[in-house]
Amino acid sequence: MTTKAVNLARVMTREIESGRYPVGGKIPTEAALQQRFDVSRHTVREALRALKGRGLVYARAGIGTVVRANAPDTSFMHGAGTLEEVIQFGEATRMKVLEVKSVVVDDALATQVGARAGQELLRLSVLRHRPREALPAGWLLIYLRPEFGEVVDRVESAREPVLRLVEKRYGVRIAEVVQRIVAATLTAAQARTLKSSPGKPALHVTRQYFDPQDRLLMATDALYPSERFSHNTRFRIQQEH
Repeated sequence: MTTKAVNLARVMTREIESGRYPVGGKIPTEAALQQRFDVSRHTVREALRALKGRGLVYARAGIGTVVRANAPDTSFMHGAGTLEEVIQFGEATRMKVLEVKSVVVDDALATQVGARAGQELLRLSVLRHRPREALPAGWLLIYLRPEFGEVVDRVESAREPVLRLVEKRYGVRIAEVVQRIVAATLTAAQARTLKSSPGKPALHVTRQYFDPQDRLLMATDALYPSERFSHNTRFRIQQEH
């Protein structure tokens, strides 16, 4: 990373932290940043990659570069194996579809799922169960592009994650998954759906799935009561010789 890119990333980080570019808002285009700071496009792109790596921004086709957080996310991780962990958990559970509904994305949902405001999506409300367990392990809202609607009828019977159904049926490929896990407490309505108790701790897990052209293929917004779900990761450290 060049010195100019490092300095530009520092300036942009300070401006995001100060609120000049609020969370959910877009930062200027590459051309505008080039002109303002009198740097090359390569320098701008290097700086934006650094901001993305810190969890401060994300870039999506048709949207631009959007502020994700106003401070570097120390829990932000990017690594291989994450998608396989998602798939393995999906294969070990069964789905119960509660509702299928067409929704138009508003500004709040656009930020949450990485879609464009005004875009139409299919929303599936789904309970996820482990084998031989009556209580649901989690409650998911799955957002699909309307053209992927034919997989809806297979969600309950297919014993594989929805993302794999989409890939196989439509020949698309998922190139990137953006995941965020935060602590939450269940509301009364959420607790009723999950057969739990209001105020119980839970994990709120959001995921966005993009193709190689940065187009949103699907997104999920899930709640898992903490006593029914854990996220375990094992890392092998590469030793230097």
